[in-house]
Amino acid sequence: MANIQLRQILNKRKQTARQVEQLTRELDIEVHIQDVRGEWIWGNPQPEDAIRQSIEAAGETLGWIYGNGHTELISSLIAHLAEKESEKKQIGSEVLDLYREINLIYNFSEKLASALDARTIASTALDEVIQLIDADHGLVIFLPEATQDPIVLAASGVGPFLPDDKIRNPEMLKFLASGQANIRNHFNSPLNEEGDPVAAILYAPMKVKHRVLGMMLLAHASPVEYKASHLKLLTNIALQSASAIESAQLFQKRIQEAQEREEAIRKIHEVTTRFVPYEFISALGRENLTEVVLGDQIEREVTVFFSDIRDYTTLSETMTPEENFRFVNAFNRRVGPRIYHHNGFINQYLGDGIMAIFPGTPAEALAASVEIQQNVRQYNAERGEAGRKPIAVGIGLHTGPLIMGITGDHQRMEATTIADTVNTASRIESLTKYFGAKILLSGDSLNKIKADPDSQDFGLRYLGQVQVKGKYEPVAIFECFDGDVEEQIMRKSETQSLFEEAMRNYLAQDFDASLRLLGELLTRNPLDLPAQLMSKRIQNHQQNGLPEDWKGVEIMTSK
Repeated sequence: MANIQLRQILNKRKQTARQVEQLTRELDIEVHIQDVRGEWIWGNPQPEDAIRQSIEAAGETLGWIYGNGHTELISSLIAHLAEKESEKKQIGSEVLDLYREINLIYNFSEKLASALDARTIASTALDEVIQLIDADHGLVIFLPEATQDPIVLAASGVGPFLPDDKIRNPEMLKFLASGQANIRNHFNSPLNEEGDPVAAILYAPMKVKHRVLGMMLLAHASPVEYKASHLKLLTNIALQSASAIESAQLFQKRIQEAQEREEAIRKIHEVTTRFVPYEFISALGRENLTEVVLGDQIEREVTVFFSDIRDYTTLSETMTPEENFRFVNAFNRRVGPRIYHHNGFINQYLGDGIMAIFPGTPAEALAASVEIQQNVRQYNAERGEAGRKPIAVGIGLHTGPLIMGITGDHQRMEATTIADTVNTASRIESLTKYFGAKILLSGDSLNKIKADPDSQDFGLRYLGQVQVKGKYEPVAIFECFDGDVEEQIMRKSETQSLFEEAMRNYLAQDFDASLRLLGELLTRNPLDLPAQLMSKRIQNHQQNGLPEDWKGVEIMTSK
């Protein structure tokens, strides 16, 4: 029994330890065990321990049990187990090694399940195997597909390697190329040029389907006898690690592919929203263009904005096609941000014109229009410095219901707007040239602005009712002169009461009074084009007479 120790029985044979624990629980006692060397291998002595019972087997004392009762029973149990251990020591040793190996592999498998990258897997594997195989150095070497030089994924112990170091030692490269597991108990060579010689090594390949991903290697500086059981354990861990690393690589590849697809979709979404505004898609209850389907539609009350560069055809004749393109782009870059700033979005670029939609309030559309006209003045100053002619822009606004939807067929779809509101806004914009105004809006838009308590004050004048071409119902037209040059804004503000009084007399068919007021107005502001137009209309009525059903509505015979 000289070769049997209590520590071996209670610490290494897990079944024995569980039996003692179970017995103490069933007897509801607590015991403390000391071996013959005086070491406490089970608990610690307590002041209330009143009984000291020796543990004897085959005439030898193995240690003592301290406690308050039933120590003799536990002593007999441990002695019996010690005798059985002595008789079957060799078999028990093999079973113990096998159990520990199985337990290690089981625990290792659980840890690998939570590892998602090759480096973590390698480090986990190395930590696990070194717990059971004595080694001064441990390496997990990985063979990347894109390079000839294997690298260190993980290193342990007092080794001469660090993670990501390249392996160039011919002997180790030979081991790796062989794809075989082996033990070299008389190695007596360094692992690299900078390291000291190691006495013994064992290594095992990391294989997946006959493809070698790398290898695991353990080394000891002093002479040891590595055994076949050690190599078997290392080989099992290496194979599990290889499978886990391949799965992790595949997982990372799929993540990368998913990220690339997501990034591609994001870029596509960014591009498509430049062609079909996100606000349009969102109004249809969709998050992106890929979700829309033919027939999607929604009705909203919006303010439709139209702008047009006046006399663009004549202007374009003086430019090359490339100059034309640069000019239109330069203009659009100035207009777009003002529309977005006031919560609108551009629905269409119409060559020299723009159609925009303001889902919010007409006041936002009108504020954007004023800022655009101010921006045009700045642009004209720059054009003047470059020796180019100034441009003029007319803007028309109208508020009403509008259908936004997806039309076309299954081969070709298009985001479109369908409503009389669009046509009316376009016609109002075309009236800016007729009236000589920069910004015109309908009475429907103005009524919404007046009803909004948060709306800013605008400089507005009523220009009368107009029956535009293709329409039966007349539309009340108002001029916003806040987009004029500073001098005209001031003069139109100063003469606003004269203009309004002249309009009332005009509609009341008191043409003489209206002409007198307009004459006074034009004396103070000769460049007031809407006032000039009204004066000419009155003179024409005086010369040619009025139709019997005349109600002050201006009937337009052209767009």
